[in-house]
Amino acid sequence: VVATVTDNNGCKNTESRRIFVRPGPEAAFKVNYLNGCAPTGVAFVNESKSANSYRWEFGDGNTSEITNPSNSYSVGGEYIAQLIAAYDNICFDTISQKVTINPIPQASIQAEDLTC
Repeated sequence: VVATVTDNNGCKNTESRRIFVRPGPEAAFKVNYLNGCAPTGVAFVNESKSANSYRWEFGDGNTSEITNPSNSYSVGGEYIAQLIAAYDNICFDTISQKVTINPIPQASIQAEDLTC
């Protein structure tokens, strides 16, 4: 960066400095379901670019700071998983994705009591 200043008398001064522009992280991930019905585990595959730290929120109160975490969902429902990708804890990007866990189906048997 170069800055030049001219005062009212026409005197000039110029200064230059090198600056480092940090790359902006791009948060991205995909979800790998281990089984679609509760209770089940879900593997999160981090596809972020230009990031060196991560914060995951899985929508069920659980969190993680590892790169490629997994989470166990014990109850069926829709959850919003969020990834915050950071570069040197200065620049951040956030992405969210819906995770759908199917509830356990209810089984029922109807039978008549028979006596012989």
